[in-house]
Amino acid sequence: LPPEQRPEYGLMLDSELLVFENGGDDYPRGKPRGSACAADGPWSQLYTRIKANENSKTFPAARVSSTLTVYNFGGYSKSGKDYDQSLIRENAGFVKWSKMCDTAGCKEVARQIQEALFSWWTD
Repeated sequence: LPPEQRPEYGLMLDSELLVFENGGDDYPRGKPRGSACAADGPWSQLYTRIKANENSKTFPAARVSSTLTVYNFGGYSKSGKDYDQSLIRENAGFVKWSKMCDTAGCKEVARQIQEALFSWWTD
């Protein structure tokens, strides 16, 4: 299909959504429980917000340090950068990213892995 006819999809990895909105607290304030997940609720706008950020070509990210944090896993340790690079690489693999891919999008994913650029999905 030509690009203008292709469907758009949103993919969320490593999400921690509370389906019942914080255990029953009203959200948005004053609305009944479950309203945030309604068709017109805030969660229905998540893809629109992500798409707007994507279209702007700006996305907040933090570069993870290779010296600031070290994780000790008993028999071995990893820097925060090494650990996060592994997580980013694994998530990229879930969507079939390959370091052999030469498109602009694939190059951006490779840069994210190389520089350990981490962003919360909520950004």
